[in-house]
Amino acid sequence: MECLLKLWEPVGHGEADKYKGDFNNEIMVVGQYDAEEVRGKIYHFVSCQTAKALGPDAIRKGCRAYFGYDQDFAFCPEHADVFFQCDSQIDLALAQGRTAGDAHQQAIDKYNDYIAAFMAAGDSITAAALGGVALQGGKGGISGTVFAVLLLGDVFSELSLRRE
Repeated sequence: MECLLKLWEPVGHGEADKYKGDFNNEIMVVGQYDAEEVRGKIYHFVSCQTAKALGPDAIRKGCRAYFGYDQDFAFCPEHADVFFQCDSQIDLALAQGRTAGDAHQQAIDKYNDYIAAFMAAGDSITAAALGGVALQGGKGGISGTVFAVLLLGDVFSELSLRRE
C-alpha cells in the first residue's frame, strides 16, 4: 500500500486562471484539468493571483481547502526568508494537525507580527510589501494590515493521510 499525502503546495508563477511552472509552462488552468486532481485535497499555491479564479474553480470541483493569493506575491529579495516564513505557517500548522482555518490564522498572525516589527524598526517599505501595500497613513502614523493569503473552502479541513 502507498501512503498519499493530500496536500499540494506548488511554488511558481500564477495568473488569475492558471498556475505555471518552470519556463512558464501551464500546469493547471481553469477548465483544463480533471476534478479528480483536486477532489478531497488541500491546495496551497505560493504564486500570484491564483485565488481569483483558479482557487474558486478548484473548490467547485471538490477541493477541500485552497490557500492562495489574489494579488501578486512579490517580496523584497533581501527579506525573502521572512515572506516565505510567513507563508509556510500554513504548511507547518497543517502538519501539526491543525485545521485549515487555524493554519490560515497562523499565517496572518506571522505576517502581522513581521509588519509590526518592520514598522517599529522604521522599515515601512518592507512592512508595506508584507502587507501587500495595504498600509494606511493616518494621524497616528502608519499602521499595517496584511492582505496575505486567502483561504477558500472548508475552514475545518485537516491534513490527512490516506492508504491505498
